[in-house]
Amino acid sequence: MQHPTAMDTRLAQSPRSSPSVRLPRQPPTRIHAKRTLTMHVLWTPSWYPSKTAPLNGSFFVEQRRMLENAGMFVGVLTVNARSAWNISPLMWESEVEGRVWHRDIPTIPWGIIPGDTAIIRSTARALSREYEQAYGIPEVIHAHSVFPGVLVAQELARIWDVPFGLTEHRPSSLTRHPKSFRYRAIRDAVHNSSFTLTVSTDMAQKLGRYYEVPTFGVQALPAPDIFFDQPLHRFPSTGFTFVHVSHMDRNKRVEETITAFARVHNDSPDTRLLLIGGSQERCNELRAFAASCGVADAVELAGNVQRDSIVAEMGRGDCLVLVSEREAGGTVFAEAQALGLPVIASATAAGKFMATPTTGELVPIDDPDALVSAMRSVLKRTVEGDLVPEKIRDFAYSRSSQEAFVREHSSVYAAALKEHDKR
Repeated sequence: MQHPTAMDTRLAQSPRSSPSVRLPRQPPTRIHAKRTLTMHVLWTPSWYPSKTAPLNGSFFVEQRRMLENAGMFVGVLTVNARSAWNISPLMWESEVEGRVWHRDIPTIPWGIIPGDTAIIRSTARALSREYEQAYGIPEVIHAHSVFPGVLVAQELARIWDVPFGLTEHRPSSLTRHPKSFRYRAIRDAVHNSSFTLTVSTDMAQKLGRYYEVPTFGVQALPAPDIFFDQPLHRFPSTGFTFVHVSHMDRNKRVEETITAFARVHNDSPDTRLLLIGGSQERCNELRAFAASCGVADAVELAGNVQRDSIVAEMGRGDCLVLVSEREAGGTVFAEAQALGLPVIASATAAGKFMATPTTGELVPIDDPDALVSAMRSVLKRTVEGDLVPEKIRDFAYSRSSQEAFVREHSSVYAAALKEHDKR
């Protein structure tokens, strides 16, 4: 039996609204109701969308909106680390109405000598005065990725005497040399955090060992409600479309996906491949590559798609294929599963966390034969009824819904406050 947290109690006592009612398999009957959490949280992400880079971390905007829709007040202070060797102008943006502040700071290249911490502390002190004057003091600070987010959070928490914690998203955070000054500063901040989270079980184990802490909690990346609200996917009686969604960089192994698809298409000519994302130049490269593989007519490149159109575009597919070299959390897996789509994933941290026998296929990284076998297996399993959209959506809803995301964050924040009050 699960006992209610302090935050659950506050939800129950809210005079203004009641918890949302969720009916996973009947989207049209869902009730969307705001809940009052009355908590002021400050996020310090290490990157966040800006006027010059509107797609950089767009999932943060959606996650923040989930908490705000539940009644939280969520401010954002983004301190972007820029190498001191980078001579381009530093960004200094403030969106007071939107409660988003961007600051670029010069940092020591690779953290090879001391200096980062002093720069970050000075910046944090200035930001604390501006933020407090505009919105008051937050109750909890939540960093997203360690550098420089957790160092900023630690200094702000010291100034305001509030708890802070961390969610790590980046696999690259595991690559710093343990003897570098930057690693030592980050490790100390991680040890001082009231909570430490990451986005997959594999990442949690690696981060725990790397930073010498007992454990990292796991919070699955959420899919916005709009994905769950779509009619449940149904596999077509004829034809089958594999879909890939990414920025189409080399890490995502798009050429390898096209090559594998060409082999599958040779045996199953009613299959198609839909590629969503990528610049026009990159799409032209991939279009030429598909032609060289003999599948130009079976591969569609949609290019970059507006966020409000991505649900419909993804819904045109019957199975998501994402076989990256590195992937920490993989929001797109949760989004596909919310639609009821099976997934084929490589054995990255995200892939091992999101691809199960119920939801699809897991393949070794950079194994072309295994990818071909997985694609053929999905075709066979959908015909045999072994991959069930209802079960896939239920899996996604249990841990990647807005409801789950708000519940877990509310509990973590409440626990951090309670522990801090004991000191």
